Amino acid sequence: MKSSLAIFLSSAVMLVLSACLSGALALPPLSIPAKGLVAQITVNGHDVLPLKTISEPATISQIIDNLNSLNGPMEVPSLSTYPTPQLTVNFHTASGLGLSLFMGPGWFGGGDGGTVRLRSISTAAQAQLLALLGLSDYNFRK
Repeated sequence: MKSSLAIFLSSAVMLVLSACLSGALALPPLSIPAKGLVAQITVNGHDVLPLKTISEPATISQIIDNLNSLNGPMEVPSLSTYPTPQLTVNFHTASGLGLSLFMGPGWFGGGDGGTVRLRSISTAAQAQLLALLGLSDYNFRK
C-alpha cells in the first residue's frame, strides 16, 4: 500500500514539475458574456483614463463575435509575472461587470472569476480587435 502511494505521489510531483518547466499551464478560454447580455463596453487605458464607451448593439455584437473567434486555451506564465495590461476592455451587463479583458502588445487575457490568464494574439488579429473597439490608431508600448 505504501509503495502504491509513493508511486502515485512521485508521479504527481513529476507531472507538476513537467508542467512548470514546459513554460505555462494550460487553462480554459475566457467566459465571454453573450451578445444579448452586454449593454455597454468601456475601454480604459493603462493610466485608467476612459478611452471609449460603446453602447451600440451592432458594434457590441461584432466585438463579441471577433473575441469569440480569438478565444481559446489560455495560459499563466510560469516563470514570469503576468504582464501589465495597457488596455482594459470592460463588458457591462444588467447584472454588473460581465468580463474585464486585459490587452497588451501581442496578447489578451482576463480573470472572469478564476485565475488571471492570457493568450497570444497576432498583430493582424489585435489590429482588427482594436479597430472594432474604435481604437485603430492605438499603439501599444513595447
